[in-house]
Amino acid sequence: LMAMVIFMMYSVRLTTKNLTEDVNEPCVLHCNAETYSYVFNIKHTAVDGMKCMDKNNLCINGVCKV
Repeated sequence: LMAMVIFMMYSVRLTTKNLTEDVNEPCVLHCNAETYSYVFNIKHTAVDGMKCMDKNNLCINGVCKV
C-alpha cells in the first residue's frame, strides 16, 4: 500500500507524504498531507480489490477478506 496519492480539494493541490498502514484498520489508507506549511491527516477506505497489508487478502467494502 505504499503509494503516492494526489488529492484535489478546493483548487489547492495536496500531495500525500508517508502513506501508513494500521493493523487495526487494514483497509483504510492513512495519509499525511501537507499544503504550504500546514500538515493534516486524511483517512480513506481502500477501493474494493486493493490488497490488504498481509498481501494475501483483498479489501471488500472496507473489510479484509480471503
